[in-house]
Amino acid sequence: MTITALTSPATLDELLSTLEWHVDESRRDALAAGATLRFAKPTFLYVIGGSVRVRSTGPQAVSLSFATGDVVFTPGRHPVDLSADSAAEVVVSELRPVGGSRALDLLPELIGVNRLAELDPAIALLASRMGCPAQPGRAGDNVICGRMATTIVSVAIRAWAEGDCAPANWPAPVEDPFVARVLDAMHGDPGHPWTVGDLAAVGAMSRTIFAERFRRQVGQSPASYLAQVRMDAAMSYLSRDGLTVSETARMLGYESDAGFSRAFRRHTGSAPSVWRQRAS
Repeated sequence: MTITALTSPATLDELLSTLEWHVDESRRDALAAGATLRFAKPTFLYVIGGSVRVRSTGPQAVSLSFATGDVVFTPGRHPVDLSADSAAEVVVSELRPVGGSRALDLLPELIGVNRLAELDPAIALLASRMGCPAQPGRAGDNVICGRMATTIVSVAIRAWAEGDCAPANWPAPVEDPFVARVLDAMHGDPGHPWTVGDLAAVGAMSRTIFAERFRRQVGQSPASYLAQVRMDAAMSYLSRDGLTVSETARMLGYESDAGFSRAFRRHTGSAPSVWRQRAS
C-alpha cells in the first residue's frame, strides 16, 4: 500500500498532531559487543547502557553513534542496522502509524537525540520503562503503550527540530496569519462543506487574493490541501476510532460511500475497507 503525500504540515504542531503510533512490540535487548540488529519498520530505540552505531540503508545512508541516555527514531522507509560498539542494553519499540502518515515523508531516515536523559528526564524514564509484548496481557495495554510511544517520539522529534538538526524552515512555516487561520479552520472541521468563498471569508480576503496567497504560502490550491486534510482524517477515523466506511464518509461530508471510496483510493492507493481491516 502506498501513501501519497501531496502536502506537508505547515508547523511543527501540525506535523506532530498527524503522528500517532500503535506499538507492535517493545522489548529490552542486551547486546554483546559486535552484536547486530535490523529494523524494517518505524522504530524508536532508547540506549539504557553502552554504545551503539545505527546506520540507515536508504539512498542517502547515514551512520551515527549513540550512547547511554540517547534516543533514536527511524520512520521505516528503509531498513536500519544497529551494531553494538560495546556491551549495550537498548529498548526497542517497533511501531505502526495510526491514521494519516503524510508527516513521515518529511522526516529523515534517522532522528537522534543525544542526552535525552538530561534534556527531559521524565520522557527518558518513560522510554526506559517501555516493554510492551506482542500479545497484550491486560486490557488497555495496546492503548497505553501506543500513547507512551506517541509521546516519546513526539518529544524526540521536537528536540531534534529545536537542536538545529532540522533543515532550514522545517517544516515550512506559514507566515501569513490570515492563511494560518484558514488552515486552522480546515484542520478543526475537515467535514465542513468548505467552498473557496467560505475559506476566503475565514481569512478575510477576496477569493482571488486568498487563492494566490494560499498557494504562495502552502504550495498548492486550497481544494487540494483540503482533500488531503480530509483523507488524513479519514485514515484516523477508520483506524484509530474504528468508524465504518459509511460513518467516515458522512463525517467528512461525502454524499455517497462510492464517492468517498474513490477519493480515498486516489489519495492512498487502497480502498477504505482494506485500510480499516489492516489497521485493526
